[in-house]
Amino acid sequence: MLGGTRAQSGAELPTPPSLDITEVTHHSCQINWKALGDKNIKKDETIENVYAGFHNETLATDLESTTGYHFRIKIEFDGKEGSKDSEWVKICTTKPPIGVGDINKAIKRDDAVKLRTILTIEKNVNLDVVDELGFSPLMAAAAYNAAECLDCLLEYDPDLDLQNPSGKTALMLACQSGHEEISIRLMDEGAGVEGGDGSTPLHWAVDSNSVSIVKRLIEYDCDVNALDANSKWTPIFRLASVTGAPDVAKALIDAGADLSITDDEGKTPLMQATINNNAKLVQVLLENGADPDFQNNLGRSARDMAIAFDKNLVVAQFNAVK
Repeated sequence: MLGGTRAQSGAELPTPPSLDITEVTHHSCQINWKALGDKNIKKDETIENVYAGFHNETLATDLESTTGYHFRIKIEFDGKEGSKDSEWVKICTTKPPIGVGDINKAIKRDDAVKLRTILTIEKNVNLDVVDELGFSPLMAAAAYNAAECLDCLLEYDPDLDLQNPSGKTALMLACQSGHEEISIRLMDEGAGVEGGDGSTPLHWAVDSNSVSIVKRLIEYDCDVNALDANSKWTPIFRLASVTGAPDVAKALIDAGADLSITDDEGKTPLMQATINNNAKLVQVLLENGADPDFQNNLGRSARDMAIAFDKNLVVAQFNAVK
């Protein structure tokens, strides 16, 4: 590559200045030379121009990482041949910086040794950004149950309540996956139990059927009747719609879950359990006061739904209610 300066009209061509190259990265380098006034770079058939202009510095960009480059400078004068070239200066670009994607690869393997090595070398790495899958390092540790990596990350004070593009926090991901140790550790470290994407960690914990995580969230005052901003479901409504685990339902009910709550269509958790033909959950709800004759916005009750959809076992359960 070739750089150069241009002398003022009528002046003798000076000796080309030496180059000073600083701030070499994986894709660029800063090139400086002594100011000589008007400057230019002459095109060479075998050497690519980097800069032509009137300054005494330039930034060479779009370089390949871990690659050697040579630079020199030449002075030009209108009507005259250019001066001799300066001495070549050689640089080698650096390796690309470690990104969050590289960090998350180590976390997915729960390779705490590799993670700690990266964080020790890369002093300025940002742990509060997400990769192309929407995972920050802390979220990756939570989702992949990487307990040793989680311990390492917590030493660097990451944002415990950072949300990914879908609104989930690391705690929500751990709860959804049923990773009890990770969930408890995050709560103990101060991760928020309030809503992030309109739901709370408790909404996601019911998906995992983990009674222990549900109970621990309740101990941390997670609202058992919080409404999801999108579906308008409470945790027990989500439970009736997704997994229907009766033990989890009992834990929510014992903590004060409202069984008369309705969604935008007027459905209750009992109606949802009936539609899903979840007889065990229906029994738990009935034993705790759910009303099989409460009507939705269309005037249909859970009993009506059981009959209409031939949910015979549920119909028998309703008929046994006095």
